[in-house]
Amino acid sequence: MSKLDPGVQFNEVSWAPAGGWLAILAKRSNGGNVMFVDTTLQEAKRTNVVEHPGFNKSYWDPTGRYFVTCSTLGGRIGADLGFRLYTFQGRELCRKGLERLSQFKWRPRPPVKLSDQKLKEIKNNLKKTAVRFEREDNEEKNRASQEVVEKRRKIMTAFELIRQKNLKKIAAERELRISLRDGVDTDNSKADELVEEQIMVALDTQKTLAPLGEDELV
Repeated sequence: MSKLDPGVQFNEVSWAPAGGWLAILAKRSNGGNVMFVDTTLQEAKRTNVVEHPGFNKSYWDPTGRYFVTCSTLGGRIGADLGFRLYTFQGRELCRKGLERLSQFKWRPRPPVKLSDQKLKEIKNNLKKTAVRFEREDNEEKNRASQEVVEKRRKIMTAFELIRQKNLKKIAAERELRISLRDGVDTDNSKADELVEEQIMVALDTQKTLAPLGEDELV
């Protein structure tokens, strides 16, 4: 189905638990290359090549969705201990250095408690189930949108109540404002009717001795 290019150095092959995906490794090497290959296609396709210099252990997780390379105690001398986590396609998700790392283990995948007949039924009805789930997701989104609209409506209602209350207060104090402004009703004044008046107030004063001129010294 496929073959490696001449001169490429790898020393181990690791299949995903469910097959389909393949990791070709160069363990205990300076480059520490890992090639991810998709064999589910008509022709095998390389999806990515990553590097983890000096790694000496590697594991697929039980689902076959993740792959990890590790550099542990007892591996290549001088290698930085730690692990790097990838997707099954070879995209790096994270890396972490761990001093004195000696072992890495995935949590076992819990056993499926459904019967073979039930699993077959689920697979056959997968499309119908997906449509139902999508409909429920859309209903949930619409419900969330309605909640946002209702919350905004309540806020606007509360704002309008406060606004009307203040307008009534302003109207009740109109006569008082006119009397305080020497009979001038400024509520209905337009901008061009206003008279601008500037008042300058000295905030601070200082006395300084000015030098006398030649005429003043005579």
